[in-house]
Amino acid sequence: MNYGFLDKYADISGIIIDGEIKSYIKYDKEKIPVGSIIRARINKKLDWIDSYEVQISQDQTAILPYKDKITEEKNQILVMLTKNALDNKSARVTEKLCLKGEFIILDFYGKGVFVSRKIKDNEIVKELKFLGKSFDSDSALIFRTSSEFADIQDIEKEYSSLALKKEIILNEINFLPTPKIIYWQKPDYAKPFLNYIDELDEIIVNSKRVFEDLNSHKILKDILVYDQDYRSEDDRKLQFQLGNMLTRKLMVHGAEIVIDELEALTFIDINSSSNKNGMNKITNAKIVNNIVLNEIAKQIMLRNIRGIVFIDFIRMGKKDGLDLISNIKKELDSFGIRYRYIGFTKSGIMEIILKV
Repeated sequence: MNYGFLDKYADISGIIIDGEIKSYIKYDKEKIPVGSIIRARINKKLDWIDSYEVQISQDQTAILPYKDKITEEKNQILVMLTKNALDNKSARVTEKLCLKGEFIILDFYGKGVFVSRKIKDNEIVKELKFLGKSFDSDSALIFRTSSEFADIQDIEKEYSSLALKKEIILNEINFLPTPKIIYWQKPDYAKPFLNYIDELDEIIVNSKRVFEDLNSHKILKDILVYDQDYRSEDDRKLQFQLGNMLTRKLMVHGAEIVIDELEALTFIDINSSSNKNGMNKITNAKIVNNIVLNEIAKQIMLRNIRGIVFIDFIRMGKKDGLDLISNIKKELDSFGIRYRYIGFTKSGIMEIILKV
């Protein structure tokens, strides 16, 4: 059975497809929610990691990569939290602000109208793009999966609300005090379930409040199950998969994946055990590299990795390299990961930029 779950006792939600976790979100009530917008102050430049140090609260700083700094040079800025601090790694922020509604994402500084790739009906895609252009927005609009079956009036109402919130937020730039949270992002409990709605048999929720919230989504209500006794800790397969996200080294069918999350980037190294099957090195490299792709994509999703990622695959032939590019894109897509493929460096290391 394919199912989604939300466990209020563990503060997590996830998606299980064919026994494999496809989506995982940890809700931390003690931290500023990812997606929140903050009036912040630039403390200093960190040239060695191409970033700024930014004050986002009285006792917390964050890293703002140079590539995510898009407004003119000034010390007081608006930023959006993209990743909370973890262990010895700093929180990360961006000046690329956006607001997420049930049907629309409003990208403050982008341009154009876009539609979720999960909406396959070309007629609906055309209708949504036409609707988006009719708003005559000076921001980019991204129609989410839930917009496929939404009433036009509901979408129009949400757009008006988001546009007003954007105006209010941008007007906060020059006020005091700094730092201050300008917009507190409420958890989007529905998003992971909507992304996999065509594959889910049921969604198990043990929070009455969240159940009622999700039940307001027409597309979800028929597969929602309220079970106050559900506990994710009782799912052994799930706990095993979550356990892997805590380790630096993973073993997958005899291949080793080493994940190092640094301040400015993430480096993933692939190593192979000795060839025991009599295969030549190139054939062995091709097999090992493709075996680990699913686990790499899964770990990127589980660990909420963002920014620049370098993947050092085992060296192989040029044609096999082209197949590898196609295959890793398929795996990233299967986990709903937003990315931009850059290419291979001169030393043969794959570079990908993972988006918020």
